[in-house]
This record gives sequence, structure tokens and C-alpha cells, in this order.
Amino acid sequence: MRPIGEIVCFLVVLTSCYSQWLVFAPLEDTSELEEPDPWVALMKPELPNTLVLSNPLDYDQPELEEPVQDPTTSSTLENLAEKVDNLMSQLKSQEDKIAKLEEANKKLIDKVDIIEQQVKTNNLIFYNVTENKRENHRSTLQKVLFILNRVMKVRASPSDITVALRADVADDNNTFYKHRVIVVKFANFATRMKVLGARSRLSHSNIWVSPDYSEQVSKTRSQLLPFLIDARIQGHSAFLLYDKLVVDGIKKTLVELQAEVEERTKLVVEAINKQFEPEPEMDEGTEVEEEVVARLPENPDDQVEEVYVDPEFQDNEYEDE
Repeated sequence: MRPIGEIVCFLVVLTSCYSQWLVFAPLEDTSELEEPDPWVALMKPELPNTLVLSNPLDYDQPELEEPVQDPTTSSTLENLAEKVDNLMSQLKSQEDKIAKLEEANKKLIDKVDIIEQQVKTNNLIFYNVTENKRENHRSTLQKVLFILNRVMKVRASPSDITVALRADVADDNNTFYKHRVIVVKFANFATRMKVLGARSRLSHSNIWVSPDYSEQVSKTRSQLLPFLIDARIQGHSAFLLYDKLVVDGIKKTLVELQAEVEERTKLVVEAINKQFEPEPEMDEGTEVEEEVVARLPENPDDQVEEVYVDPEFQDNEYEDE
């Protein structure tokens, strides 16, 4: 019986030891026992166990840093800035050259105008003289001599006139005369002034005489004609003197007259705008209201006389009525 009891005791001890070993023993990896699923392996990305930083973190360094400029970019910008400066300097020099050329051109135009006027010193232009189809230089000269001697009462001979020719081109847009003008060049300045002084005798005819001005002066005089007509309509004494307008004895240039017109137009426009400008609405706290409030006394009762009325007297008065 003894050996059987010892065996039983041994089995009990062995059983208890095995149970304790099962409790404290680590669990075995069961992944080797199960077959892996290939789809699950594809869905699960492999992540590294540790994160490796290329550069260590520096907590003292600011978060944002200035971008480092590329040396090639900076050099390109410098080159562009230099090219722009060169172009601006060239443009400035070209503008200076253009200004000098314009000034020189103006001087040349003035010189040409003076030379042209000197050449035309002894010239006069006859307007609206009847022109024939078979007219030649000799017949033109005879017409001019007839006008001078018979109409203008100025003694003149063929030797007093150097040239008498019709103008090459007639002005089709002109409505004052239908025939080509006659340009007459006198032999001396005295004869020319004598004829010019007697042109008032042509007032009863359709012919009139004027000096032969240069192209620039003629253009200026044509621009002065509207101002001349306007001045005469207003009742002023006005006439043209070379390239100026004389109004009541005062000489005025074309530039001065245009400036006066612009000033009058500006004043008229301002007056019209002021007339049709809507009146501003008076808002609370405007300057007028503030001034009225400032003039009022601080205590309104100072300017009001208090009158005491006896209630009994007032009732008796109503009863009498």
C-alpha cells in the first residue's frame, strides 16, 4: 500500500508543478501555426520599428528661416537692373536730342518765314479778277494796269510791274472768289505801298487787294478771322495787322486769344455746373446748427418772464363770461 500512496503523492506534486508552469510560461507565437493571408499582408504596410532623423532637432533655432538666395538669380536681377538703367539713360538722351531738334526746326522755320517774307515784300495779290480761257501773261498784265489806272486811280506803267501771273492752283473750297488770284510783283516798294493805300477805292467792286504773306502768316491770319468777325459783331473796332488782331487799339496774338476763349469756356462750364448742382442736405450737427446752439443761453429760463396767475381769479373770470 505504501508504494501506491507514494505514487499518488508524486502525481499530485507533478500536476501542481505543471499547472504553475502553464500560468507563468510565455505565450508561444501562433503565427507560425496559422497560414498567412497574402491579401492581409498587402493591406498592412510595413512600418519601421524606429524613426531615424537625418538632422538632430534644434529647439533654439526659429521655425521659419529666410530663404537662401541663389547667386545665379541675384546676378540675373543685377544684369536686368543694369540693362533697364542703360535703356532709361538712352531714352533720356534721345528725348534731349528730340527737344534740340525741335528747337532747331523751329528756328529754321522762322528763318524761312523771314526769307519768304523778304522775297514777297513788293508783292500784292488781286482777288476775284475775271479770268478768260485764252488769257496769257500779257493780257493778265493789261488787266492789272487797267485796274490800277482806271479803278484805283494810281498811275502805273508796265515798267512799274515786274511780274503779273495767275496762281497755279485755285482754291476749290473757297466761296469768296471763283477765279484764280493774280500775284503782282512791283518794281519798287513805294509803288506797292501806293497801290495798297488806294485799295479802299475797290469797295464798290468785287475785287480786293491784300499783301502777299508767307505761308505761316497766312495760316495764322485765317485762324484769326473768326475772332475778327466776333469782335466786329460785338461792336468793337477790329482789323488784322500782319499776324495779329487789333481790337480797340490793343494788339492780340492768336495764342492770347485762344487762352482767353479757354478761360471764358471754363468759367461758363463752372457756372452751369454750379447752377445744376444739387443742394447739400443739412445733417444733424452741421456748422449752422452748432452756431445757433452756441448763441443760445445756457439757461433758457433767463429769457422767459414768469407770470403768476391766481387760479381763483382765472375761474371767476371765466364765470363772468
